[in-house]
Amino acid sequence: MEIIRKKFNRNNLKSYLKNSLNLLIDISILFYLVFRRNINDLPFKFIVISDSYYFKNLTNLLESIVKYEKNPRILLYDIGLNKEDLNHLISNFEIEIKKFEFQNYPKFVSEEMNLTSLEATLGSL
Repeated sequence: MEIIRKKFNRNNLKSYLKNSLNLLIDISILFYLVFRRNINDLPFKFIVISDSYYFKNLTNLLESIVKYEKNPRILLYDIGLNKEDLNHLISNFEIEIKKFEFQNYPKFVSEEMNLTSLEATLGSL
């Protein structure tokens, strides 16, 4: 009985419990790191805005997105694309197109503005 008391005194028991708890925490962290979702596995949504003047740049951007991203979701705000441009985008890319609703914004944001002046105006706010 004396041998058991010497082996399992309070200090040894506290040390054993502390080490066991640390081991449990380490195993939990290991499982978390092994089985967590990688941020690169999360879906991205690309939101772009364009008019006909920047159509070539837009198609270059969309081609790069499609080339380097797996299953990209793309939302395009149309602020002045013509029908040919829209048909080209719809037929060549999986893209969601929304017409930019100018009426929901102050008067200085109007359909007559081109993209460059819109960027300058919104950038100064």
